[in-house]
Parts: sequence; C-alpha cells; structure tokens
Amino acid sequence: MARVRLLGSVLLGVWCAGCGTDPTISAVADRLGPEEPGVPQGPEHRPGQPCVTCHHGSGPGEPAFSLAGTIYVDRDRALPLEGASVEFEDALERRRTASTNCAGNFYVEADDWQPQFPVWVEVRFGEESIAMETPIQRDGACASCHFDPAGPGSAGHVYLSEELLDLPAGACP
Repeated sequence: MARVRLLGSVLLGVWCAGCGTDPTISAVADRLGPEEPGVPQGPEHRPGQPCVTCHHGSGPGEPAFSLAGTIYVDRDRALPLEGASVEFEDALERRRTASTNCAGNFYVEADDWQPQFPVWVEVRFGEESIAMETPIQRDGACASCHFDPAGPGSAGHVYLSEELLDLPAGACP
C-alpha cells in the first residue's frame, strides 16, 4: 500500500510539474520584450520576431503555428510586404501557401499542416520572386535565423528584393 501511495505521489508531482508555463519558454518570451503600444495581440503583432517561440502548442500564444514569419519589401529597409505568397514544400513534396498581412506576417497553423523537415521556401509577389537558398531544417520560426542586423549570427530579415523597390509598405489599420 505504501508503494501505491508513493507511486501516486510521484505521478501527481510529475503531472503538477507540467501545470502552468514552462519556465524556459517564459524566459525566451520575456526576452522578446513587451508588446508594441497600440498593437493588439493577433496576426499583426510582433513582426520580425520568432512567432513559434510562443505559438508552438504549449506556449502562451494561440493558435499553434508550424511555420511563421515576416516578409519585408527589400533588404535595406524594414518595410512590411503585404499580399505576398509564401510557398512551402516539405521533404515529402507536400505544399502549402500562406499570405502576408499588412504587417508582413504570415503563418501556417499546426492543425492545418505538420511539414516534414527540411522545408523549401519561395516568396512571390506579382512578377517578383525569391527562393531561400537553403531549406529550413527544423525551426518553423523564420526569425530564429532571420533577424536584424545581418551578420555572422543572422541572415538578416526575410525580404523580396535585393534592390530598393518602389512598393508601398503594408499599413495596418
């Protein structure tokens, strides 16, 4: 009987340890800083940040995303690109497309698609397109690798063109 109680106590402790927010995830989310004033939580918040940090299923963000990020107009400016198609193809040759919103953000909900990595990506906007030179290996948050400034630790933000384009930036209401 003592073994049953001990086992029950251990199982209850393990179960309760899973309650609440994972401290590691909380620490990473805290490092992202506060929300931008005047921008409500939702599809247009936190452009350029690693979306899957919070939107991964057991994080504070809902819904869970398998892939998410932000696309900008060009390399030299952080102008969001609205209306671009972000095309994905996974290792099983399955395809999905997401569209960027006024903040340049896009996402694929985990309930809609669980890609088999690696995943190849191409961004299209009108006649312009750019394909990522290497596939995504495991992390569906683009900003895990693509953040400013570009350098040894980052490829820089994701953009449509190397050249300055005369396109209007996305403008969220």
